[in-house]
Amino acid sequence: MRRAVFISAGAALAAATAAGGVALADGPIVVLAPVNSDRPLTDIIKEFESKHAGASVRSFFGRADVVYGQLEAGAPCDVFVSSLPDLSAKATQKGLVEAWRPMCKLTPTIMVAKGNPLHITGLGDLAHKGVRISMGADVTPVGRFTNALIKRAVKDYGADFPEKFMANVVSRGVNTKGVTGQVNNGSADAGIVFKSDLIGDELQRAAEVEIAPDLAGSIQNEIAVAKASTNKKLAQAFVDFTTSAEGQAVFHRYRLD
Repeated sequence: MRRAVFISAGAALAAATAAGGVALADGPIVVLAPVNSDRPLTDIIKEFESKHAGASVRSFFGRADVVYGQLEAGAPCDVFVSSLPDLSAKATQKGLVEAWRPMCKLTPTIMVAKGNPLHITGLGDLAHKGVRISMGADVTPVGRFTNALIKRAVKDYGADFPEKFMANVVSRGVNTKGVTGQVNNGSADAGIVFKSDLIGDELQRAAEVEIAPDLAGSIQNEIAVAKASTNKKLAQAFVDFTTSAEGQAVFHRYRLD
């Protein structure tokens, strides 16, 4: 029985090599990534595995600071994705990752209740009295980005805009899914999320009001091979595929630039 298993594994390895795939050396590679990129990365993993016979990728998604904490604590990790610049810099300074590569950009937008009953037309309307806002927690990428966004908006909506906006915040989401859930269940009238949160069924259950591009900005998600990876050849192949035109096409399907 053991001989049969050995021959089968060897045959798969030879087939992968012959097909130009990357040989699996020491079991699956592990990807740690923020939850804001879970859906496109899940699709990319499936495509990557289908193109590399014998390759296996395990993914763990969580809040950006939590997955970074796992990396820093020495949890198994072959590929790491970051959506917070300070954590990217920290990972580099601590020698936890190889060189970063841009992976995708997340663009903020305003999610409102289906039918837009309050007739919200732009970011400035979120400062109007009586608008209930759900906002990402400060430790999340969307929460940090929202704080920066409302400060930038002073030039368009006046010095008191951040104060008025924050006075309307009635709930904080642990991530963008928390924000979308609060708008969907009626506990909030609007929330700042990413465009990638509003696709398919999500957009059918709500409505979207775009933020002016010159004000909106974006968040850059970056990807890198972890220095502690036990299978750097396969990990590098995954990073290469994710940042290739084929991988980027998957992100574009999810409204990620």
